Amino acid sequence: MGDFFLHIGAPRTGTTVLQKYIFPQAVNTYLISKEPFKSGVQINTTLGLTSFDVNTLLSKALETEIILYRKSNNKFILDLLLSLVQGIAVFDNQDLKTIFQQILDSIHYQVESNSVLLSSERLVETSASLDCYSRHQKGTDKEFNIYTFLQNIPDHLTPKIILCLREPVSYLASKYFRTVIQRQRKRLRYLTPDEYISKQIELERIAPGTSALTVATHSSFVKELAKFAIIKVIGFQDLIKTSDVFSLMGIQGQPQCRFIDYPSENSQSLAEVDKNKVYNEIILSLKRNEYYETIISSKMYD
Repeated sequence: MGDFFLHIGAPRTGTTVLQKYIFPQAVNTYLISKEPFKSGVQINTTLGLTSFDVNTLLSKALETEIILYRKSNNKFILDLLLSLVQGIAVFDNQDLKTIFQQILDSIHYQVESNSVLLSSERLVETSASLDCYSRHQKGTDKEFNIYTFLQNIPDHLTPKIILCLREPVSYLASKYFRTVIQRQRKRLRYLTPDEYISKQIELERIAPGTSALTVATHSSFVKELAKFAIIKVIGFQDLIKTSDVFSLMGIQGQPQCRFIDYPSENSQSLAEVDKNKVYNEIILSLKRNEYYETIISSKMYD
């Protein structure tokens, strides 16, 4: 295998444009990515499970013939890997760990000298951060999937993480809009910006490093990730302005692509919502909860 790139978002930093238009142009590279506009994998839906059933997940994994397609996003492989990672996070099951490593080994030997680019922003979320619960629910992942992934990867693989960071308050505002829409679809009650921030802060207090605030606290998050892997960090504004996305991300030998040449995708908004008001309410909530200075002092990118 050549380089093994793990693009982990962050969420709300142009990931859909990258996954739909730019990453598929990579040469001598196998892309393993979710489908644009599709939510992150969940064990009970992707693999046909009715619950977090370890034996069923093992059976599905063992039946799967891992075949990489150069002209495909290899979505099923991503779904399987993330399902295994979430299963490991919930059950700490050695059989799941073994299957996870066997799949990565299979990829390693198939690609020969080519590189692999795996892209999923779900790696830096938990179920609680996504749906904005102040506590982790029973039977769900209780840490960012990227840590489970890295802690269980075969020793001979050395992934390079690509992380894009956005100005913290605008990031939280965009995450808020996305969460409100997700909660509507799941028929969960509406949350105000203040409720959203307060719940994320409570989640961060109870389980540090598992909320939306984790990614918004730039330098602390990067420092923690750097304990596990090589990491290339870029700013969202730099991504928008660059004339060469792949080079900015540290992926060499690729065609020159500009982010701004592609249509904006997956923009989350709500009818009749004053975005500036939401932005200001998030700042007020962060200050009221004495978290604003923590985020601002850790900021690396505007």
